[in-house]
Amino acid sequence: GDRVSPIELGVMLGRGEEKEVVLRLHPGRFVSARTMDGDAFDASPVPAARVSLAEAGVSPFPLEGTTDKEGRVRLGPIASGPAFLSARAEGFVPRALTPVPEEGGAVTLVLVRAGVLSGRVVDARGFPVDGASIEIIGTDPGGAPIDDDPRRSELREAHFDAALVAPRPLIPSGELGVVPGPVPPIPHGFFLAPASGAPKSSLSEPWVTRNDGSFRASPVTPGRIRALVRHPQYVEALSDAVSLAPGGEASEIGR
Repeated sequence: GDRVSPIELGVMLGRGEEKEVVLRLHPGRFVSARTMDGDAFDASPVPAARVSLAEAGVSPFPLEGTTDKEGRVRLGPIASGPAFLSARAEGFVPRALTPVPEEGGAVTLVLVRAGVLSGRVVDARGFPVDGASIEIIGTDPGGAPIDDDPRRSELREAHFDAALVAPRPLIPSGELGVVPGPVPPIPHGFFLAPASGAPKSSLSEPWVTRNDGSFRASPVTPGRIRALVRHPQYVEALSDAVSLAPGGEASEIGR
């Protein structure tokens, strides 16, 4: 129900040892959060944002939820002590490690709109370089580091989807591997089937230059940024720094 125990971390278990751990349940607390599009007085709520709640900032089992049309979500219960909220939404920069006040009350998570960095990669002779991978680095307006890569974002989204799926029931199956329900499709060749009941999210494609050397990276964290370019046949290169405004677009040519 609404009762929860503190998380027991670092329980040492020796080889062949049997140990008993007592978990004491106490009344838990719930955290209400709201995601907003900017910090203006008339800012609009951000629906369908993915919010995570982690005790002590890092938790093996964070609580996950999706905001409603008013940008609100309620997560819990959690034990007393420090806790932090993180939020992500399509088209916005992820918001991480927002502290939850001990005295309670709703927490407002202000999201910043992401931008777009487009450009073209050429070699020293000016010929376009196709198949080069792009990574965005720099600093945001608050001085925090930027390191944007769509593959890293895809990993976070997959973890979020898995956390929202209800636990799969444990059903006795005997020794023959009998499974309930219809027989799942038999994979042909290399195929990784998603977990039963898991949402099917499309894989994010890495930022790679086209045949003419052009690229378009989105979403990108606003700030003072550079494009880090890698290609197996060339030396790693870094573009000049450009300023990217929230929701804006900038362009750069890398060699």
